[in-house]
Amino acid sequence: MTPQTVVTYIRFYQDYDFLMNTLESCETEEQVNSSENVFYNLATKYSPVIEKEMRNLTPLMVKPLYKRKFWDACRADDLVSGLDYCVFDVSVNSGPGRAIKFLQSCVGATPDGGYGSITAALVKKAQQEDPARLIELYCATRLEFLEKLPTFATFGKGWSRRVAASDGYRPYRC
Repeated sequence: MTPQTVVTYIRFYQDYDFLMNTLESCETEEQVNSSENVFYNLATKYSPVIEKEMRNLTPLMVKPLYKRKFWDACRADDLVSGLDYCVFDVSVNSGPGRAIKFLQSCVGATPDGGYGSITAALVKKAQQEDPARLIELYCATRLEFLEKLPTFATFGKGWSRRVAASDGYRPYRC
């Protein structure tokens, strides 16, 4: 395993653990008792097993799935610490395509959901110039999207907590 691979896994595991803790601490009672239970919904989406088995899964058991389907899919390894978590969290909750679209809109790229060379260059530039501002803009873009959803009246309190937690999670490791 190369040193870069080790760093990648450390970053992912730190962000994954923070995400799991945030899921538990930010969800409202309505979210826990509804189909908005993110952990359960995501696990069932990617694994063809019965409901009882899914409900017995632990965060540790689905960690590899989250790495592959959400962290790697949104190229979180290419992002500064703090932004990597924000994009990862959106990837988990709204899909990697939307996570990348939000990022693209924040850096002036065409929001098409693809992370190509133009997006990569614009993200790199924005991260070098002002990573804290980029995180703030990303969180504001996410919250603006969430506020427009018809279910915001029911679930908005928990969603807003998660965005606030994301915006406050900035242990820069760059």
